[in-house]
Amino acid sequence: MNENARSRRDRHQYGPVRSALEHAGFLAIVAPLGWMPLWLNSAIGAAIGALFGATQRWLGSKYHRSAQRNLEIAFPEKPPAERDAILRAMWRNWGRMITEVAKLPRLSQQRVLSIVRMDPESRYREIAERAKEHGALILTAHFGTFELLLNAVGAAGTPVSIIHRTLHNPHVDAWLSRVRERFGSRQLRRGDAAREVLRELHAGRIVAIPFDQTAPRASRVFTPFFGVHAATNTGLARLALASRAPVYPVVLVREGTSSRHRAVYGPEIPLVRSDDRERDVAENTRRFNEVLEAIIRDRPDHWIWMYRRWKAQPDGSISPYLDESPPLETYRAAARAVAVRT
Repeated sequence: MNENARSRRDRHQYGPVRSALEHAGFLAIVAPLGWMPLWLNSAIGAAIGALFGATQRWLGSKYHRSAQRNLEIAFPEKPPAERDAILRAMWRNWGRMITEVAKLPRLSQQRVLSIVRMDPESRYREIAERAKEHGALILTAHFGTFELLLNAVGAAGTPVSIIHRTLHNPHVDAWLSRVRERFGSRQLRRGDAAREVLRELHAGRIVAIPFDQTAPRASRVFTPFFGVHAATNTGLARLALASRAPVYPVVLVREGTSSRHRAVYGPEIPLVRSDDRERDVAENTRRFNEVLEAIIRDRPDHWIWMYRRWKAQPDGSISPYLDESPPLETYRAAARAVAVRT
């Protein structure tokens, strides 16, 4: 890691006293959850999530308000009661995800494979085979029990590398790193990530890139996501074009309310390649958002709706999360107007 990246990481880490106290509290919660049977762990998680969601609703917290606004943006056609049902289901799944992650260090390779199946297995094999040429890129998101997906593909014999944002608490960060790397998967720290990803791809490895968060100014384009402009990271498109690695969408989907899951592998996303690199980057990024949107529409309770995904808007336009923001149709019309011009 270069010095600038290391100094940026260190500035955002907590001090030793706060880190130690938080770590002690973290372990006091994680340890008992890790010893529980998985079915009980998941049931307790759902109850915790439901209680937390109800508390946020009662408090009118920023998380609740942001989630409500996001669901209005994404599903304007749905009545408020239906959007509210999605939000309640999301909180239950969020709770399950948190407690299941606590259980991961105690799940054996065989146990992981018994609760996660590859769907379809033929495409899982296809990606592994394609990766031998130029590597392979996985478009994924903070969707379902995301950390279990990393464990599952590693346990199945195709470990991946993933770009990781260092957590504020170094002890919790180290714990999460151990969980993610149990079955051969690797973490690439932000800072030198682009060079590291290309090395991984040239070595024939699979690299997973979470694609559902706002991008910094230097590496973003504004492209529609649920019909409203979202600041979207161009890194995945640039890496795909530079490496010629294929891009596949992969997420983990829960089977009902059980503790069993499917690693769902979508078809390869066709890329645009022309003599205009920046236009190709923008168009491929738009396609990636389109694929991710379809995944979320299929299982909206699996995505984390409290994240302010549409906070940044092009040309300095006002954020849709502010009280003084214009009607949402204004943002949709702006996105449609750009689409017509291009």
